[in-house]
Amino acid sequence: MLYSPFSFSIDPMQKLFLINFEKDPDQIYHGLEPQWFDDPVSGRGLRVIAWRKDGYVDVYQQPELPKDDDFNLAAKGLADLIIHPMSGAYFRVSEKGVDVNFAFTDKVNRALKVVN
Repeated sequence: MLYSPFSFSIDPMQKLFLINFEKDPDQIYHGLEPQWFDDPVSGRGLRVIAWRKDGYVDVYQQPELPKDDDFNLAAKGLADLIIHPMSGAYFRVSEKGVDVNFAFTDKVNRALKVVN
């Protein structure tokens, strides 16, 4: 019998995009990671991981996705999980590049909008 010290899980994410704020720094976040899901297990919708300057992450996601608060592998771990409708959000990849659009109000009541 063989015992492995590792355990693996696969997240059925369809698309991922990294947005770093290097030239226009933010007070709280240094980057966003939009993730698009479309499958029977995870549902269909957008999750945005907001990478914080203090090393933690905040997660904003549409209510159609299951509430997953296991982000302990991301940086120092999860600070806040915020469910937000983000109506009209989309994430497309084509020969021309990435076309992503979403908007929400962050946890300190700032309007955040990404349009590409």
